[in-house]
Amino acid sequence: MKPKQEQEKSARAELEEDIEHLPVVEHVLRTLTKLIHGRKLYADNNPRLEEFAREFDNSLRAFFRHEDRLVLSIDQYAILWRGQCVYENQKRDESIAFLLHRDGVGEITVGDEAVGTETDRFVRILTEEYHNLGPDEDVVTKFWNADFEHISYRVLDDYLSVEYGESRSVEGDNAPDPKAIDHPELLPSLEDTGRVIVQRQDALESIDAYLKNLILHTCPASEEVERETNFQSMVGSFFTVNNEEISQCQQELEREKQTDSLAAFVEQTFVFTLLQDNPSAVRDVSGVVERIVDFAAADLNPHTLQRLLKLMKEFQGKQPKQEGVDKLCDRLVAKVTDETVIQSLGEKLKFWNKDSEEILSYFAAVGEAVIDPLLKVLHNVDGDKLHREICDVLVTIAGNEALDVIEKLDVDKPAVAYDAVYIANRVGATRLTPKLQELLFYPDVNVKHEIIELIVRVDDPSATDLLLGAFSDENKVIRLHAMETAAAKNDPRVLQRIVEIAFGKELAEREPDEQEAVFKVLGRLGNASTVEDLKRFLEKKSFIQFGRGRENKLLAIRALECIKSPAALGMLKKLTSDSNNLVQAQAQRAYETLSAVMREERSKQATGSEDA
Repeated sequence: MKPKQEQEKSARAELEEDIEHLPVVEHVLRTLTKLIHGRKLYADNNPRLEEFAREFDNSLRAFFRHEDRLVLSIDQYAILWRGQCVYENQKRDESIAFLLHRDGVGEITVGDEAVGTETDRFVRILTEEYHNLGPDEDVVTKFWNADFEHISYRVLDDYLSVEYGESRSVEGDNAPDPKAIDHPELLPSLEDTGRVIVQRQDALESIDAYLKNLILHTCPASEEVERETNFQSMVGSFFTVNNEEISQCQQELEREKQTDSLAAFVEQTFVFTLLQDNPSAVRDVSGVVERIVDFAAADLNPHTLQRLLKLMKEFQGKQPKQEGVDKLCDRLVAKVTDETVIQSLGEKLKFWNKDSEEILSYFAAVGEAVIDPLLKVLHNVDGDKLHREICDVLVTIAGNEALDVIEKLDVDKPAVAYDAVYIANRVGATRLTPKLQELLFYPDVNVKHEIIELIVRVDDPSATDLLLGAFSDENKVIRLHAMETAAAKNDPRVLQRIVEIAFGKELAEREPDEQEAVFKVLGRLGNASTVEDLKRFLEKKSFIQFGRGRENKLLAIRALECIKSPAALGMLKKLTSDSNNLVQAQAQRAYETLSAVMREERSKQATGSEDA
């Protein structure tokens, strides 16, 4: 009798111990439930959520002061510990038990060393399942991928699912008697063979091997070629996506892109601040919105920030409002346009991409506060596209003051010097600021070329003087470009300077192609006085010591063929009889061309007189 009495005494002691620890396990499940649902409501960095996580960890540690392992049995709507119910929820969409049981999890064991990183992963998986509407991965798959070391789980065989009316096929001799469906006591328990221990080291079969084995079972007598054909057909049917499906996915992605749940929530909620007869509701809504805006400012999503900024500005113009709502709008605008927010987003601008587009769209919405930060950003970004887009935002914000923005630019880099010219062209600059004038002496040839193009279009008193100064630039390309563009100014000072070069000693210092360019410009701007200068030029000895003045005559022909006057035509006629064959040929060509042009002009004048 003594052994039996001792056994009964030991059993009573164990039962008393279980009853003593039961509230601790119930507390573990309550804190787990609170944490899972809290993760659906709060952001990861929310202090409230951190408090829930600490409560869950502390409840587990309290249990593990007396036990090494927490073993929980999973029923359809309940969770049991040592046969005692520690959790129950009959609502499918809220029940942790149903969530686990639905995917076949029959038992979960948590070791004391799991508290912390592993339990956090465990909670995140359960939280994700509440949002998982697709069949991609079930809880078991996610547990497997989580690679737990101190959390293990058991998965029920398919035949146990018959108890709950699941539509799974049951085959083989081990299938339970259909009568047992109405008699749960006849079904095997977890202590029987109705469970499978999932081990991480279990071998997994590849999809390729599975499909090939499937072909072998469905086409056992087929030839190798036929089996391969069937295999490829099967794979194609499984994994090929048609154009219609692709189009649907693209549309869904586009809709998702346009949807900003955070901003949409604020937009729908903020309207309650207009309630005139419910100050407490206005205070509650204001507090919620302000916390959301704080999160958005920390999250740095430019699309959300822009929408919130637009919303607040719209509300600032709405009347009437509860006292304090105007100040709330001001505070919220200040939060989403804070200097640190602008600076942090500016640091993200490196290359042009979709993120850059959204950031710049936000900057444009902010306005003047981003001008100086964007000017600094220009020095740290790469790519013409991003430079141009930033400049476009600056022009949009600055408007008529865009030229003042140019003066703030530090043009130490050629890319930024280009930006200065680009902004001036974008706004149709009518004057040349000091910064723009300095660029004519910039060390980069391409920048000089761009500023010359700008100068010729600007009706600024200093434009001609700048171009004339460029006639002496150290780079021949710039000198030629300056002469060509200056000719379009139709300023007497340009002709005067060209005459000085053409008939002075500095002509000999220039290369043949530049000499020709000088005389072509001379011809375009020339008049009767220019023809007389050319006569004297031909009578002098050549400044260019190539022999017998032939080069002087060829240069003179370049000018004469552009001067529409009888005197110029007469000089060309005379040169057609020159002793030098090259001069004769060039003069004859020029004479014929100029004659045709002058005849056409006389014909037009005669036609005009008749019409008059």
